[in-house]
Amino acid sequence: RSAAQQHPQDASLIWGQAAAHKGLRDRTAAEGAYQRCLELEPVNPACHFALGVLFLEGLPQHAQDLPELKHAETWFQRGINSQPGFAANHWGVGMAHQRANRPSMALDAYIRCAELAPDDTRCYPAMHIVAEMSHRTPELQAFLDRSAGISEVAADQREAMHQDRDSHLRLAWVRDDIE
Repeated sequence: RSAAQQHPQDASLIWGQAAAHKGLRDRTAAEGAYQRCLELEPVNPACHFALGVLFLEGLPQHAQDLPELKHAETWFQRGINSQPGFAANHWGVGMAHQRANRPSMALDAYIRCAELAPDDTRCYPAMHIVAEMSHRTPELQAFLDRSAGISEVAADQREAMHQDRDSHLRLAWVRDDIE
């Protein structure tokens, strides 16, 4: 913190100060430091991402009417607007859409995240769930099939989808046998 105080124009030191405040669970001070980071570097998508995450953390899975969710989504979207190629903000928008019960929009954001950063493991875990919720599983399967040659993570997710589908089929056969 003292380095950031000695060099108040150094965005990376301010970033570190914000992270320290966050680690100490001082959300107000962390938010202020991330805001200062944005004042120094207005198009730094990582500052937007950090603010989005700050508001997203601790929210319940279904937080559609909470103001913190709207703040998180706003910060992630501002990050996308400042630098569309920064994948993490697309992940954040996906998380916000998922928690606001907008699964189709969440899937679009997660897919965009994976297109920009094919091996970023954040992009993939919730894809299957939101694809099922939005009845877009075939579209997700096609995306993973296309991406599997580029990304090991996509190949793993494609395999997991096949295994999950096979387990559903086995469960259906067992239920049929029981009936």
